[in-house]
Amino acid sequence: MIEGLRRLLWPKKIRNPRLYRPYYVGRHLPMPFLVLGSGPSVHTHRREIEAFMGERAPVVLAANYPPSDLPVHYVGFCNRLRLCTYGERAKRLALYGLLVDPHIPAWVVQKHIGPDGWERMPYRSGPQPFEIHDGIIQCDCGQTGSLLLAVAYLMGASEVWAAGFDGYDDPSQHHWYPEPDFPLHRLRQLEARVKVVLPQMREYFKAHGVGGPWLLTPSKAYPEFYRG
Repeated sequence: MIEGLRRLLWPKKIRNPRLYRPYYVGRHLPMPFLVLGSGPSVHTHRREIEAFMGERAPVVLAANYPPSDLPVHYVGFCNRLRLCTYGERAKRLALYGLLVDPHIPAWVVQKHIGPDGWERMPYRSGPQPFEIHDGIIQCDCGQTGSLLLAVAYLMGASEVWAAGFDGYDDPSQHHWYPEPDFPLHRLRQLEARVKVVLPQMREYFKAHGVGGPWLLTPSKAYPEFYRG
């Protein structure tokens, strides 16, 4: 009963979390990185993804739902419901651990994935221009996948690639795995935000000697970033 009362009183979201320089800054310097989004091309272009992994041996970050048949080093979560739904699976598959949004309370994380095996990926919520100060990303980057591009940079990437950043042009299929989705108008808003952030991110990376972000798989939403 006491535990139940605590759950009712504890916040379901940390609105103004304290942000600290993450321990992962420079952890994999210098390495190529590959970020796996949730788009169908993760499935339809699996051969290209596997070939890239075999040739380049990148550090792999996945958003929400890692493939069970590909090596994934980290899995990132910005959505509480997806953490609760997929967190246990992700912890089992992630070789190095989970990366968790600072707005998700620790008690939620610990309940679903335990006290260890995860760390925060600090960023400032809101649509500010892309920037990084002392390891803290200064905007929300639009979505988990695009936020992970910035995390890859912080971890020490020499170049940053992505797959599964398809956009929401096809309303019948938004993910390579079964997933209940936000309303389409909300997805369009997120896509519009990513379209603003990606060019800013590319300029920031270039100014600091890092390649990318480049897309390994085709994208109707962000075609100018596709390099194949």
